[in-house]
Amino acid sequence: MKSPKIEIYKNAGKNYILFGISDRIEFPNKTLAKSYVYDLKKLIRDIMYLLSSIQSSTYLSYSSNYFHIDNSLNRKIQSSLNNFETQRDLIYSNYSSGNDSFIFSSINGCFKALEYSLILLKEYAQKNKQFALKNEIYSLLRHLSIINKTYDSDKIKLNIDFSIRNKKIKVINLINSEKNAI
Repeated sequence: MKSPKIEIYKNAGKNYILFGISDRIEFPNKTLAKSYVYDLKKLIRDIMYLLSSIQSSTYLSYSSNYFHIDNSLNRKIQSSLNNFETQRDLIYSNYSSGNDSFIFSSINGCFKALEYSLILLKEYAQKNKQFALKNEIYSLLRHLSIINKTYDSDKIKLNIDFSIRNKKIKVINLINSEKNAI
């Protein structure tokens, strides 16, 4: 099974993962960093399964209407669908050290490519009064929007979960309830 390559870097005793040029998460030890990478890869895999499902539905809708769509619009939609596949391939490519941020920009590129394809199909359906296609595309756009919000919130939740794990929780002794009873 394909898996994105996310490296753990070490500098000045700190373990960290890169998300962008200035975006990174630091960990006090390598065990926490490995655990975070495992959960992050799982999130990416789940999101890519969902996006691939929407892409196949989008391609099916496009293929079903291929002969009715004019050539320039066909080229735009086909180009956008090809862009999705290119971005998806970049997520699973091996990069040189320090280029892990391409993974996350490629995920965003997948979202944008699908959205653009769907918007083009929706405009075609509205223009040609194809209500069934329009409703199908609207549904796919809503699914895509929900998946995008889920991806963003799950990334934030993952960050919060690991920041809570890093903090030492002070144990407070329980007070005997008989002494405090009124």
